[in-house]
Formats: sequence, structure tokens, C-alpha cells
Amino acid sequence: MVSDRPDPDRAFRPVLDTWAALCRPASFDALLSEADPTPGYDLCAYLASRAALAYEDDHHRRQVIRAEGGLDAQTFNRWTDSAYAYRRGSVGVLVFRGTIWWNPVQWCHSNLFMLPFGLPLRHAGFSLAWRRMRRPVRAWLTARLPPGAEVLIAGHSLGGAMALLAAHELAADYAVRAVVTIGAPRVGLWSFCQDYRDTRVRGVAAERLLRLGDVTRRLTHQDDIVSRIPPPVFFDHIGEASRLDPDGTLRLGESRTTLGRLKRAADEATEATHARASAWMKAATAPPPSVFAVRPDAAAAAVPAVRAAGSWTPIHPVLLPGASPPVTGVARFGPLVERIPEPFRSWLVASTPMRWLALVLAAIVAVAVVVMGFFDGKAHGAAGYCRAFQAGYRPRTGWPLSDRR
Repeated sequence: MVSDRPDPDRAFRPVLDTWAALCRPASFDALLSEADPTPGYDLCAYLASRAALAYEDDHHRRQVIRAEGGLDAQTFNRWTDSAYAYRRGSVGVLVFRGTIWWNPVQWCHSNLFMLPFGLPLRHAGFSLAWRRMRRPVRAWLTARLPPGAEVLIAGHSLGGAMALLAAHELAADYAVRAVVTIGAPRVGLWSFCQDYRDTRVRGVAAERLLRLGDVTRRLTHQDDIVSRIPPPVFFDHIGEASRLDPDGTLRLGESRTTLGRLKRAADEATEATHARASAWMKAATAPPPSVFAVRPDAAAAAVPAVRAAGSWTPIHPVLLPGASPPVTGVARFGPLVERIPEPFRSWLVASTPMRWLALVLAAIVAVAVVVMGFFDGKAHGAAGYCRAFQAGYRPRTGWPLSDRR
């Protein structure tokens, strides 16, 4: 069994010499280790390259698979989600594509649908995405692989979440030899994560009494914000955490740099808030520039003099004769609201609970965008992970994929 307490100083390096040898292995035996059931460096790098290939067009992907010696390649497209599969001999490879960042439909019905779902409880959006993909994937596995065949499963981002859900279900019928997620979010609540870790692995690996948690590795790095969501209060990660450094070194454990960056951002925001609050308090408690005390019978005559003096501060709610009532409540924002074009102005003024809920959700999304602004957006791309892996191989060669991820 793999230890639950990873050694933070343990680093992994590739066994193969070149990136070309990795991308076109003679067989999967060169990538799999009998001594350590957890996916090693070479297998993680290989599956990361396959995850990046999921974002390419189908024709190019089939050419790469065919050049590698893969057979029976097939792409599965269901609504906004996509995956592909192929086999090398009797070993199947199943790879799930992640989120297309400009697709709002996929964001709403998959990524942001963070309600607990199913038994054991898991992320509803991710679970529904896998359910849409389940039937064609199972049909391909049944037609192309013998019963109990070994399967390698991988995915990037949303695809990593679907890879975990697929492995959890397919482990009952196939020998899930390795599960590698790249920049994957948290998938399930504690009950689902525990059930995933305890699921027995079929096939040859079952002779060693391995469980699904032993053959799962989760890859991330210090600049990937997606691997830090949804909130850890309700959801949890699955798989042995491994962080990938830019020089290609793979180390166990979470990145501490991200937590430090968030702490610095929170400290700076707190200091700025305190500074603004102090300035507001000073302005609110400062003495007014002119204070006028007049008798009630002389108030009418004093109003022109008060207005001529400029700024004045009423301390008592009783108004001076001729003065306008203080503007309070929603009317305070009247000039601002009038600048909002129709029909948005009518929609905002008619404040029903559902509309205010929509505004709150929009504010939450805005805060999420601001938080993600502290991170490099391109760092989450699958091609970025591949370049980091490629740095661990010598000699270095050009990366053949595009930068669309």
C-alpha cells in the first residue's frame, strides 16, 4: 500500500532518455513499474501528453495515435464534453478533455454546478458530465477490449474529474492500471473520496491487494488555481498529490507557494480595507466647516446665509425651513441608476428575490475572477504541463501541439 504521508523531499526523474522515446513507446511495459503501483514519471508524462492531445482536432489526433502504434481510436462527443480512446495490444487508454474556456454552457452545467449528488456524494456537474459519456465509453470498451483488460485513464481539468468518476465505476469490470489527473479540481465529498480509495483493483494488480487510491496520481503546480477548487470545506482531492516544477522535477505534496500567494493577497486586501475605513472614519468625525445655531423664529431668515456659506452639516433631523430633505435609501443612487440603459434599469429597480440572487451570484463570479487574476491563466493549460515534463528529458525537442489549451 502507498503511504498516506508523502515525503516532501522525494523527487522523481524519468527513466527513458528522450521525449521521442516517451511519445512512441515500444509497449506500455516500459512505462509501467511492477515495484511501485503508483504511476511513475514516464507514465505521468505520457498521459499528460495524451491529455493535451484531447484538445486537438480528431484528424491530427488519429495520426499521432496511428504513428504510435495505437489501434481502434474513437472520439466520444456528448453535448459540450469530449473524450477519446484507443488501445495498444490488450491495454486500453481512455482520455477525457477539459473545459473549453469560452463555452459558458459547459461552465454552467458542469463546472459551477457544485451541489452534492449521488451516493456516495460527489460534485453534481462532474457526475452528470460523466453520465453523458458513460454509454459510448462502455460500448467501446466492451467491443475492443477483452473482459478484465487493463485500462489507463487520464484527463486534464474537468477531464481529470471525469477520469476519476470513470475509474471509480469501471474498476468493477476492468483492471484500472493507472489514473492520472492533470490540474483537476476536487471531485467528491469525504464519503466518495474514501470509497474511491478503498475500491479494489481487478486483474493482475489484484494479486497484490491494491486499491484504486494506490494507482491514482494527481498532478498540479504552484500556478494552477483550478486544482484548488471547489472549496475544501465540502470537497476533497483524490490521488497522491504531486507538484511539477518548471524544470521537469516531479515532487510529492502540495505546492506551498500558492498558499503563501493567497495569504499575501489577503493581507494586502485587508490593509487596503483598513486604510479606506480609517479615511472614512476621519471624514465622518471631522468637525463641519460651519455650524449655525439659530432660534426657531429666525430660521427662515438664516437659510440664505447658511446656503451662502457653502457646506453645512445638519446634526438634528429637524430641517431648516426651505432646505431639501436628506437623500437616503435607494434614492441616493438615483442619478447612477438613471444612467443605466433600459431594460437593465427596470430589471434592477424591480428587486425581486430571484433577481437579487442573480446579482449575488454575479458578485461571486466577479470575486472568483479577481482571485484567479493572481494566477497565470496559461499555467493551467495541458500544453504547459507537457512542456514542464519535456524539460526533464534530454535532448529537448519541439512540442508539436498548439497553444489552444
